[in-house]
Amino acid sequence: MKKKFIIDVGLNIVSAAFPLFVLQLIALPLVASKFGSEQYGIVIALISALTLISFPMGNVLNNTRLLKNEKYKDNEINGDFNILLLVGGGLSFIAIVIVTHFIDPSPSFVTYLLLSVMAILTLLKDYLVVGFRLELKYKSILISNIYLGLGYFIGTVLFALTNIWQLIYLSGLVLNTIFLLKNLSLHKEPILKTKFMKDTFSTAAMLYVSSLMKNITIHADKLLLLPFLGPTSVAVYYSSTILGKTISMVVSPLNSVILSYLVKKNTIKITDILKIIIGITITGSVGYFITIGVSPYFFSIFYSNWAEESLRIVFITTGAIVIQMMSSVIQPFNLRFNEPKWQVYINGLYLLIYLPTTISLVKGYGLLGFSWGVLAVAIFGLILQVSVLMINIKSAHASKNVN
Repeated sequence: MKKKFIIDVGLNIVSAAFPLFVLQLIALPLVASKFGSEQYGIVIALISALTLISFPMGNVLNNTRLLKNEKYKDNEINGDFNILLLVGGGLSFIAIVIVTHFIDPSPSFVTYLLLSVMAILTLLKDYLVVGFRLELKYKSILISNIYLGLGYFIGTVLFALTNIWQLIYLSGLVLNTIFLLKNLSLHKEPILKTKFMKDTFSTAAMLYVSSLMKNITIHADKLLLLPFLGPTSVAVYYSSTILGKTISMVVSPLNSVILSYLVKKNTIKITDILKIIIGITITGSVGYFITIGVSPYFFSIFYSNWAEESLRIVFITTGAIVIQMMSSVIQPFNLRFNEPKWQVYINGLYLLIYLPTTISLVKGYGLLGFSWGVLAVAIFGLILQVSVLMINIKSAHASKNVN
């Protein structure tokens, strides 16, 4: 089992890395060079809004299906999830139209249309892939992400010819979705309400609120900077986070593998948690110093127009990203061994600290203050995740010993 787990982690990391590298090292630098800092900042804000809207819905349906699938399977019942998928698609469409209106100073009908399709396809991609996770078929996830990365590359060529940046994402999402629809059958399940709908919806709603709050703190940094400091600051800040986020997003698929295996376990030892904390601390530290060392060369090649500004804050933003990555590795354990409400409490408290801290610092100290604020809140979030997990596991063990 340990050997298969390690292989699955490796496959998931490789599968996440390929499309990310196409985006971060080929597509987005090209967009930046053709558009300049002002327009590029708006593009990044729109991408952040799209991710904030569609990813929580798709990811929550994915995790809910993973957590509840055995119950449906044992009772030989199909249904509920495609209803939730349709509702999520409708909400994503409405939300992206509204948000685009406020971010883009002059959106066209084509902009609204392309972003809406992107939002719906992102939702589909993030949910349907659970079909492979349920069977622990990480080679299939690798293939689906190869299609995604190839699509991004094709889209980059189309962007170079048309200047329509949405084609980068659409090309990848279309190829990826075709592969998922062809190789999975989740979309063929009946659009039917079952006796488990109330419980499933309750879990999904709880996880969605939690996921939305968490993703606000991850992706809203660009959306917060836009009204306070303008699109150029968005471009500078985002560029300073690219290498760190690429590393963390390559590591973050570990969460999916962890949860896929944890649903088959009923207990976990505190010593196992401590080993994981030590492991991610070492991994995060290595990733941090690699990022800091490579950053000057990366910025001078890909973002030379604002490389100096990004270098001033990269040591702070990378630290925040590494801490957030460590926290995200702990989250699946809280998700599996604690009630879903705990994620709402954790992320709700995190958000309550995040917003006033970052807003006050960006007002008083600009981009540098904002960056320090994000780092401070990230440290608080990691301590919170670990504390809740350790306290609840100790309580569960004590209760078991008493009984």
